Amino acid sequence: MLEGTQVLVVDDEADAREALVGLLERYGAEVRSAGSVAEAMAALRTALPHVLVSDIGMPARTATS
Repeated sequence: MLEGTQVLVVDDEADAREALVGLLERYGAEVRSAGSVAEAMAALRTALPHVLVSDIGMPARTATS
């Protein structure tokens, strides 16, 4: 169903992130994940996904990130 779809999953809760990654991969998506805003920004600098799935309650990014 999701073959060829590139997804970036961003969540600071490891269990939730891993569950979502597993579900998306089961349906054929190519999934990368990040556990923080800084990791997500770094991932976006290397490649843009087709879809970004993010926890909306992530801690704010600091000025040094």
